[in-house]
Amino acid sequence: PDANIENISKYSEPSLESTSHELWDFFRSIIGSKPSANKFLLKKSLNKLKKYIRGGQKIFAFKADVTSQREVFVFVKKIIKKFNKIDILINNAGILGPKGKMEELNWKQWIRTTEINLFGSVLMCRAVLPHFKKAKKGKIIQISGGGATNPTPMFSGYSASKAAIVRFVETL
Repeated sequence: PDANIENISKYSEPSLESTSHELWDFFRSIIGSKPSANKFLLKKSLNKLKKYIRGGQKIFAFKADVTSQREVFVFVKKIIKKFNKIDILINNAGILGPKGKMEELNWKQWIRTTEINLFGSVLMCRAVLPHFKKAKKGKIIQISGGGATNPTPMFSGYSASKAAIVRFVETL
């Protein structure tokens, strides 16, 4: 699995209800897709979202590996350079990881699942929090998925990492 995801740096919608399905479809179309498909899916999804842009609103996309501290901090710097601020972080990185009995799973894949699902979200928070504190405002929306609240047999890496990210966000 690849940790590369497409992140949207700024999105303002006229009505959350009218765009929530469109926004969710956008994230679903990109997260978990193969890296070769990401560019195509991003462009297609961005074109769909453009119909919701009002006034001077803009959408900016940049590919970053959420498990790379360097890439995450470069990503946030690019947002700040382009918009002079950052208002919101929608943390939605996640993979299911290996499926099977815990004692039979590929350990490297299990660790990779935790790196993406937990550490990726933590790194994104670390990168934006100083900007939010300086501005005295900012929002973090953490998408945890069903693994945080319901048992997902045979997906222990997913469940453990998603439950952990919920506990982490509660500490912020």
